[in-house]
Amino acid sequence: MIATDDGAVVAVTVPASQNRPHFSGPAFVRRGSESVAASEQQFNELIYSRDSKAATLLSLKDQIVILIGLGHKLGSTRRDVTRDYREGGEARILDCNALTVRFQLIASGIYITEPLDHIIITYNEEKHKPMLVVSGH
Repeated sequence: MIATDDGAVVAVTVPASQNRPHFSGPAFVRRGSESVAASEQQFNELIYSRDSKAATLLSLKDQIVILIGLGHKLGSTRRDVTRDYREGGEARILDCNALTVRFQLIASGIYITEPLDHIIITYNEEKHKPMLVVSGH
């Protein structure tokens, strides 16, 4: 408490929450110097960003990453490949939610979706790009 000529002042320090974002109504995002209402997609991305893996993938949205399938054919739900099967290349992250991440393969233009819990996030030092390893096993 600090005493002033006008009375006592109380200062309260509130630590940052680890469970951000907080909403009690519509969400707003910054666009330059303005606060604008978040679109439904932006709102959902704010919610998904509470998960550290989803937050990392959302921070890479629209960027090109190295995508590797280990023992897993990318985009497939079938388990018809061997554990030593490997494929991959560059992909653009298009979207991520609490359950899945969606990519577009650069070489073929094909769109694929993979379960978030099958993704391992790492980094390819040789190519200086984030690398995502997908394992269906």
